[in-house]
Amino acid sequence: MKKFFWGICFSILGLYACLHILISTEPIQQRLVTEIRAALITLGVELEVEGISVALFRPRLFFNRVVLKPYPAAKQSPLTTPLSIDKIKMDFRLWGLLSRRLVVSEFILYHPKIIVPYAEELYRRVSRLMKEKTVPKLKGDSFSITVN
Repeated sequence: MKKFFWGICFSILGLYACLHILISTEPIQQRLVTEIRAALITLGVELEVEGISVALFRPRLFFNRVVLKPYPAAKQSPLTTPLSIDKIKMDFRLWGLLSRRLVVSEFILYHPKIIVPYAEELYRRVSRLMKEKTVPKLKGDSFSITVN
């Protein structure tokens, strides 16, 4: 009975490790960026990422040297000027990827730089989005993205 229990525990741990190693590959990372980029375009924001890195033991992506700017074809965008960010840390739930859902549990911006000619307008738009009681749910090309 003990061998069976330990066998199941090691099997689950092995599957988790394999899934995490799979996420650290370049094609999977590019797919996640493509899904996030498609979801942001629906909000009127264009995403440019210079590099991606993955945390070793946690399902965490780091987007390096990121620029968020208004999408030219969008009718409305929450951004009026480009936003330059040194690094973005994104924690997500690993098991959600198996069901084709990217559930973001933490999103941190490091060293954001923005020149805001109309700071009051940007503040009003962001505070209006934050006051909404609904959880934002976005749709990428084939993934649904939920922010908790």
